[in-house]
Amino acid sequence: MIYVTRNYRMPLLEEINKFYNQDTSTKELAIDLFSDEKDYYIQANLPGYSKEEISISLDKDAIVITAEHDDKKNDLGNTYIKERFSGNFRRKIELTQECDVENIDAKLENGVLTIKIGKRAEAPKRKITID
Repeated sequence: MIYVTRNYRMPLLEEINKFYNQDTSTKELAIDLFSDEKDYYIQANLPGYSKEEISISLDKDAIVITAEHDDKKNDLGNTYIKERFSGNFRRKIELTQECDVENIDAKLENGVLTIKIGKRAEAPKRKITID
């Protein structure tokens, strides 16, 4: 089982940033979690982000995904409308004892990041005799 934690922000601080037209710098990355018999999967959409702009780290019993994208290098002239977010994303996903932290793979394909986390083999149940 994987536990998902949210990065809560202070609403008042966000309103102050909007008032001064400042970027809140980091947004929470939306993810999908699912599993099959052998593995857990985390998927996140990161269109326009390259492998070099995405970082996945293991922090104690959690996976931390960060994506940093600077859209200034794509500026072709005067900007009249800018609706697409091009800042930073971050997400921390707590792992349980069922997750095999030595068996984690990640791939980025067509703007979709997929992280595969192996499940630990269950210890066989055995009967204990009483002496």
